[in-house]
Amino acid sequence: MLGITRHHLLQGILLLMFCVGLVSVALIYFFPAPPTTITIAAGPKGSAYERIAERYRDLLARSGVTLEIRSTTGSMDNLNLLQDSKADVQLALVQGGVSNGKKEPDVMSLGRVDYHVVWIFSRATDHFDDLTQIKDRNISVDSDTTQIIVEKILAANGVMADHKTLQSLSGAAAAKALHDGSVDVIFLSPAAEEPVIRDLLDDGSVRPLSLQRADALIRIFPFLVKLTLPQGVTDLSHNMPSNDVTLVATTNSLLVRKDLHPSTINLLAQILAEVHGEAGLFQKFGEFPTQMDGEYPMSKDAIEFYKFGPPMMDNYVPGWISVHLHRLIALLAAVGAIVLPIYSLAPGLWRSFIEFRLGATYRRLREIEASLHVDSDALEVETLDHELAALDRKLSIFGIPTGNSDLYFSIKEHLRFVHDRVNARRAELGKVT
Repeated sequence: MLGITRHHLLQGILLLMFCVGLVSVALIYFFPAPPTTITIAAGPKGSAYERIAERYRDLLARSGVTLEIRSTTGSMDNLNLLQDSKADVQLALVQGGVSNGKKEPDVMSLGRVDYHVVWIFSRATDHFDDLTQIKDRNISVDSDTTQIIVEKILAANGVMADHKTLQSLSGAAAAKALHDGSVDVIFLSPAAEEPVIRDLLDDGSVRPLSLQRADALIRIFPFLVKLTLPQGVTDLSHNMPSNDVTLVATTNSLLVRKDLHPSTINLLAQILAEVHGEAGLFQKFGEFPTQMDGEYPMSKDAIEFYKFGPPMMDNYVPGWISVHLHRLIALLAAVGAIVLPIYSLAPGLWRSFIEFRLGATYRRLREIEASLHVDSDALEVETLDHELAALDRKLSIFGIPTGNSDLYFSIKEHLRFVHDRVNARRAELGKVT
C-alpha cells in the first residue's frame, strides 16, 4: 500500500550502510581513537615512582587501557624518554626542580600529584641544627634525581664547595651506613609511609634534621615547598618525633606528550584524582592533583576535568562507547558549524543569483519599452512582439523556484505591461494606415 518494495528496502539499507561507513571513516580520519596501550617512564625498580605507576596501571585496566611501565634511573631519564619520539613513551613522573617547560617544549603537565620530601637524618649524638654544620661530613644521597636537588640546597649553604665526595646510597643501605658510622648525614626521598622512613623516625638513635631556615630555601628555590612534620605524629604515645620537624620538598608532576589524545588525558585526570586526592601525612584532602604547575604548561583538558568533573555522558555509557559518542558529537558540531551558516545564507545567495540572471531580461524590457516612444513602423513592432514572446517562453523554462514566486510574477507582470504597450503601438499604426 505504501509503494515500498523489497528493492526499495534494499536500497535504503545500502544507503544507510554507506552513510554509517562514511561517518566512521570521517571519525577515524578527523578524530582518531585514543590509544589502547600507553607507556609511562616511572623510575628505578622498587621506587615510589614505580609503585605509583603500578596503581595507574591497575586503574587504567578497568577502562581497557594497557599501561606499560618502563624502569629508568629517575626524573631526568624520564624527561629524556618523554621528549624522544622514538622511545614511544607518552607519560612520565618527574620531580620538580629538575627542568621546566622552556627546556622541554613538547610536554605538558596534568598537575602536581604529591610531595617529594627531602628527608635528612643524622645520628642523635650529632646535634646538627643547620646545614652549614655538616661541612666536611660524609653525606649520602639516595638517587640521582634527589642528588640534583640536594646539591643545589647544599651549595646554597656553602657545603659543596668544601665537600668533594658524595655517596649514593638508598633506603636500608643508607640507614645501615648511618648506624655503622660510614656516613654522618643521609638524604632520602621515599614517601613517609615507606618502612625505611617509619623505622628511622621511630629509631631513638637517629634524628631527623629540622631545617631552621626553610623559609629562605623556598624563596631561593621556588620549586621547593616547606612542610612540617608535627611532634608525635608517627607515635603519639611515645611522642615520636619529639619535636616539630621542618622539612622541604619538591612536588612530583605527571607529564605527558602534547600530542596525547584528549580522551586519554581525561581518563588519566580521573585516575590522578582517585590515586592522589586522599589526605596524607603532609597533604590535605583534595590538595592533589593541582590545577597549576609552575614549571610546565598545564593541559587544558585536565584543568577542565578538575574544575567540572567528567563529562555527563560518561555516567551513562561505558567509556569505550563514550569515546565514540564524543567523537561523533564533535564531528557533527564541526559539520554544523560549517553547514548552518551556509544554509542560512543559501536563500539570500540563491535569490541574488536569480535576480542577477533576470537582470538581462529586465534590461531588454527597458530597451523595448523605450523604443516604443520613438517612431517605429509596423515591421519593427512585429519584431518586438516576437521577441517578447521569446522572452516569455524563456522565462517559463528558466526554473525559478516556488519560494521565489514573487520574482517570477513580478517579471511576468512587467513583461505583460511591455506587451500591452507593443499592442497599443500596433493599434496606433493600424489607425494611421
